[in-house]
Amino acid sequence: MFCADLLAAFVPVIPFAFLPLGPARIVSIGVTTILLLLLGLGRGLIGRRNVGVSMLETLIIATAAVGAGLLIGQLVTRRAVGADATSPAAPVGCLHTVIANSRITSRMSTRRATRCRGSQSSLRREDENSRG
Repeated sequence: MFCADLLAAFVPVIPFAFLPLGPARIVSIGVTTILLLLLGLGRGLIGRRNVGVSMLETLIIATAAVGAGLLIGQLVTRRAVGADATSPAAPVGCLHTVIANSRITSRMSTRRATRCRGSQSSLRREDENSRG
């Protein structure tokens, strides 16, 4: 059972090891959708239920799980960078870049990180404006 779960968890991740980010997302979503539909087919056949309904149920449950995961990720990201409820959350990679490059002081890190959009040039302009 452990090996089957491990293999199933690796399937959506494998395209990211071999393809650029954009195509990897498409391949990952496509392969995962096909596997979920096959899982629904198996559920329908084993349970002697309507196969189409079983496939649709499986796909809807997986889509709801993805939506919940995205929502929770957004909430955690907003709380981690200190963004208020009305501003979009800063990308986590942006916050790490800012901290790694030591472009901000600790007292201003939260304010700048929430406005960060991943552009080093905007950070340089912001540093120049705050000095002068």
